[in-house]
Parts: sequence; structure tokens; C-alpha cells
Amino acid sequence: MLRTLGLPQCSVVCRPRFLATLPSTSRGENNELNRTVIDGVAHVTSLNIMTRERSVVRLKLPELQRVRKIRMCQNRHETASQQCSLVVAQLPRRVATTCVAYHGAIFEVVNEFMGSLMNKDQFVKVRREFVVPEPAVAGLRNALISCERSPKQLQHEADQLSDILAQRRFPAPPSVVREARNKIKEMIKKQQEDEDISGLIKDDDDSRINYKLRNEVDKILKKRNFNWKPLDLETKEAAAAYALSRLAPNYAEIARVLDEFDGHSFSPSTVLDYGSGIGAGFWAVNERFGSGVKDYCMVDPSPVMTQFAMDIMRGDSGNLLFRNVSFRRHLVPSLRTKYDLVIAHRTLCELPSQESRLELVTSLWKRTNRFLVLIDSGLRDAFEALIEARDFLLCSGTQLHLEETRSLLQENDLMSDRIDAVLRDRDLSDFERFSLVRDMVPPEIQLPTALDPATVFAPCPHDLGCPKLGLSACTVPVRWRVIRADGRRSHREKSGSETGKFSFIVLEKALRHPQASAARILQVKYQGFPRFSDADVQQCYSLYY
Repeated sequence: MLRTLGLPQCSVVCRPRFLATLPSTSRGENNELNRTVIDGVAHVTSLNIMTRERSVVRLKLPELQRVRKIRMCQNRHETASQQCSLVVAQLPRRVATTCVAYHGAIFEVVNEFMGSLMNKDQFVKVRREFVVPEPAVAGLRNALISCERSPKQLQHEADQLSDILAQRRFPAPPSVVREARNKIKEMIKKQQEDEDISGLIKDDDDSRINYKLRNEVDKILKKRNFNWKPLDLETKEAAAAYALSRLAPNYAEIARVLDEFDGHSFSPSTVLDYGSGIGAGFWAVNERFGSGVKDYCMVDPSPVMTQFAMDIMRGDSGNLLFRNVSFRRHLVPSLRTKYDLVIAHRTLCELPSQESRLELVTSLWKRTNRFLVLIDSGLRDAFEALIEARDFLLCSGTQLHLEETRSLLQENDLMSDRIDAVLRDRDLSDFERFSLVRDMVPPEIQLPTALDPATVFAPCPHDLGCPKLGLSACTVPVRWRVIRADGRRSHREKSGSETGKFSFIVLEKALRHPQASAARILQVKYQGFPRFSDADVQQCYSLYY
């Protein structure tokens, strides 16, 4: 018997025969209810004991009229709880005992979720429009005057660059390019067979045919977004066009992500901006944290972009306005130099392969002391690249070095037969093994893992698989005040502002601890209240008697 248990703003497929206990760590899953979030904020996963199907209680509310919706959900929650209690009272004792356990566990999570949402201090206050600070605008104006081309011509190049960057995709893997090339070859060969030209040309002309075929394939691949190449910004005018195109949106995106720290006492003293470009990240961090940042390190391999970023930071006297900024072309080789906040804004897209992206993420994570911020465009492939980096750090943070773990525990006289059995059990996943050993040793013991443990700070309230990965890109809208050098309006501008979307992930170098944090709202689903007929009660009775 399958029934949909309708809870306020949540849905789950369930049976009355569930156990409200923690999940089993062995391969045999004896316990059927699992809170998939450690702090019990967002999701509850249930397993159907007959069909082995998994379902998730999804707790979601819209952003608008939040408090009103929360109160309405609380009323529905109380009504549903009363109706479930009446139904359970009609069931046999054995069935009722299990139903009460399951019902209580589900509504306990709902209560925690509602309580976290009613805490207004945890809401992220997002600005409706982001405006570049006046010193940055004045510095950009002074930097444009020193260019050889006129501001009007530079603005025209910036508009063309904006259209290109709006559709800039990640480089496709070699296997995908090879498959697409083979399909295009087959398509062209079929067209040639219709014209029957292959048999009329001598064997000496085979090389010419292959050359023509390769050219046709390359043309079609370029039209299908297989023409990735790194940005070429080697002149001051090219850097000026990029600044006119991306200074305001880059600033808005980074400032929007920094707003996620609202309600937290985090204030970095050292910041690393990898791929800093024209310095939009510095202006966002400086506005947010001010003089609390003692060292802001900007790393960019392009000397032209670095020089233009310095020109924007100069005042009327020609000197740098800020003394806490340093510029480098490469990262500091020593891993002892760590930063409280590391930012990589639209940098992963400039790397040619997945291996190089993960290598960069690893290098940045080793230099992170607290938070790592990854930001990229709102396209699908950018979102997938961020998920790859997220999953890589989460999995590497729970991958134990077995021999080093044994040596560490033996040195501290913590090794036991139980821990040894967990380390030897090959049926356990890396996460299960890490979690079990972590619970059996004191919290001050730092277990040796492939990388330092990571947890997702924003925008996700959990460290599990992304539920939107198979649906659409998880993007965030942002609005910024337009900066133009020609005094005209662009076709994307509306009331002096432009809007865009981007994806981001903020990772914290720490283990997740239970806390009452508000979950992110993704979608609203309401399935109604649970209703059981006499036939349902009789069928429940037949399962046990």
C-alpha cells in the first residue's frame, strides 16, 4: 500500500511501517528513515520497505511574503498533525506504534525547519541593485583617458565583448569533441554519397578530399560552441574594453556572494583573489570589510590586466589609494601562506580541461584558511563545473589515509578492535568510514585525509548531492548600475540598470555542525493533508495479521 503523506510544503511517499532511527552504516539497510541533513533543516529521506524506493521530504517556501507563508504552513502543519493522530488511533497497536514513531520523526524535522525560518536574523539581506563605488568609477575614467583609442570606440568594443562573454562556454572534453566530429563526418559523407563524387575523383585527390572534409567539420563545430580558446587581452585597449564590459557585473556578482556572510561574525584579515583581472573583487571586499583586511593579494597571469587594475586604484595624485594590496602573477609557492578568504571569480572557464580545473581547486583549497568562494556564469556547463569542484572537495575531505590513520591512533593510544574493523571493512564508503571513525575518536584528533574536510556554506544547506543537477542550472539573479563611456543606452539596459545570472559555491574548511540555519528556497509543492479510508486501514491491518 503506497500513500502520499501530505505535509505543509512537503511531500513524501511512505508506508506506515517505518522506524525513526539513524541510518545503518552497513550494506544491509535495516533502518528505513534517514535525515539527509545533519542539522535536520532541509530534507528527510525515506525508504519504502516493499519497493525499495527512496523519497525525500522537501521543505520549501517562496521568497515573497515569507512570514505570511510560514504562519499559514504552521497552521496546516498543526491540522495535519491532528488528522494523523486521529488516523493512528484507529489502527491496531502494532501498526500504530510504528506510525507514531515515523509521524513524530517527520514532524520533528518540520518543526525545526519552521523555527529556523521564523528566525529573521538568519535571512540574507540582498541589495536590489549593486553600484560600483565612486572611487572605482573615477579611477576607471582616468584610466580610459590614457588609452590611445577614444572612449566611444572602446565602448563599442566592450559591447561586442559583452555579447561574446554572455555565451562563453567551458571547453568540451576531448571525448565529446571526438564524438561530435565523427557525427559531423558521417553527415557530410552521406551528403557526398548522394552526389556520387567519391568514385569520379582519382586516388591522387584523396588528400584534397580529406582536407576539404576537415574544413567543413571545423566550421560546423565552431557553430556548435566547440570553439573554446582562452581570452586574449594583451593590450591596454583590450583591458579597457574588458573593464567597461565587466567591471560593474563582476563587482555585483562578488558583492552578492559576500552578502551571504550577513548574520555571521566573519571578517577576514587576509584575502586571496585568484584571477583578479581588473580588480572588481577588491572593490567588493573593500566595501564589505573595509580596513579589517590587512593583506589583499591579487593574482593574475596577465601583466596588462594587472597594470590596468592598478590604474583604476590610483587617485588623482597618481598614487595607489590602498596600501594593503599586493600584486602577483603566480601563487606563492609555499603552502604555509594561507588566507582567510579565497576568491576565484570566472576563472575555471579559462582552464582547458577538467583535470586542470580540479588541480587549481586543490591548490586554492590548500591555501584556504576558512572560506573558498567559486563564482562563474549562469550557463549550464559553468554550474556543472562548480558542482564538480564541490563534490571533489567534499569527497576528498572524507577519504582517509588508512595507514596514517592507524599510526596516528596508535600513537595516541586510541586504536581499538572496533576502529580496526571499520578501517578494514571494504564494503563501507569513504564517507561512512570517516564518519564512524570520527565518532569514535576525540574531536581534537584531526584525521589524515586526502584534503582538509570541507562543508558547503552557501547556497546549499547540506553536503549531499545537488537535487537540481539533473534539472537546470542553479543560478542567482543580480542587478547592477550600468557604467558606459559613450553616454548611450545598451539594448540590455533598463532604467539605467542591467540584470544577469550567475552560479556560485562557498565552501568552509570545517566539519558541519548541527545548527538552526535557514534552508534555501527552491520550489513550492503542497500535496494536501493525509487521508486514510476504511480500506486503507483494513489493508494496513492485513500487513500484520
